[in-house]
Amino acid sequence: MEQENHTHKDFLNRLYVKKNELEEALRRLMQSQKEYNAKSVDDAYSDEFDSAQKEIVAFSNYGLMDRKNKELKKIEHLIQKISRDEDFGICEECEEPIPTDRLLIVPEANLCVDCQSEMEEFDHLRTPAANVSSGFRGKRAMEWGDSRNLDDMDDDVMESEFNIIPDVEMEGPEREESP
Repeated sequence: MEQENHTHKDFLNRLYVKKNELEEALRRLMQSQKEYNAKSVDDAYSDEFDSAQKEIVAFSNYGLMDRKNKELKKIEHLIQKISRDEDFGICEECEEPIPTDRLLIVPEANLCVDCQSEMEEFDHLRTPAANVSSGFRGKRAMEWGDSRNLDDMDDDVMESEFNIIPDVEMEGPEREESP
């Protein structure tokens, strides 16, 4: 429990550091935009090109501010969630702590890397789409000593594709005879 609590606090501290960095970046972006706007208003000799460039810069800055603001809200939401959830950072499958670095990259992770990989492998084997070959085998799959030629491989692919076609009557629709 001591290890879990330490990981929990460590992760929260990292989130607070990231939150402070984002707030500072947003503050600098807003200050920079204000200074740019003030400078462009004072410029009496602006032409159409300058106006277009000003719009591009403003659009770019506002887009960046919007992304930073969304990231900040996401981190604030995550801080609230972690503060309420005592099981945060614990793998739901093996109940071992999820590494803090993984949580920083994928904060919504509820499985450790090993359990996540195992689950994905199981899902891959379980889904019917995983059993369908795309026909692409790559150059590394062919060995120099492979005696089969490419035409034989194409037959294998076609055969596997025909094996998944549902049983359907191949006759055309019945037509009524006209008098």
